[in-house]
Amino acid sequence: MKKIILFLAILSVSFFSSCSKDDDSNNSTPTPEGFVSAKINGVQKNFTVIDVDVIEYPEYTDVEITAHLNNDPSNTFELNLTRDSGEIYFVQYSEIENYYQPSETFTITINENTTNKLKGTLTGTMNHSFNILEPITVTEGTFDINY
Repeated sequence: MKKIILFLAILSVSFFSSCSKDDDSNNSTPTPEGFVSAKINGVQKNFTVIDVDVIEYPEYTDVEITAHLNNDPSNTFELNLTRDSGEIYFVQYSEIENYYQPSETFTITINENTTNKLKGTLTGTMNHSFNILEPITVTEGTFDINY
């Protein structure tokens, strides 16, 4: 009987010591944080729901950022760039299925571009993608995104 109790005790200790707490902190991708903020035609808009896709290619890495208004997911600001060079290849603002792209007067300045942070400013005019609506004006635009 003592041998059975001793055997069960050893078996229990080895079973519980082999169990470990699940810790995904080393394997998980951090949740993007930050904002894109701007006045669009004079109306302040703060895009605080951030989605970031990092696409790694052998020669370069693309970063695709989509920022949504917290209370209106149909209102978005998108910014895509090649992280290594800082070259921006796509910018789009959308609201209620109307899409706007930068005009020649639209400027984006990147102040910080690292492997997990993008920060800068944007301002200028954006034209409707089908020219059926008047252009919009973007002022006081800033972005600060950690991913």
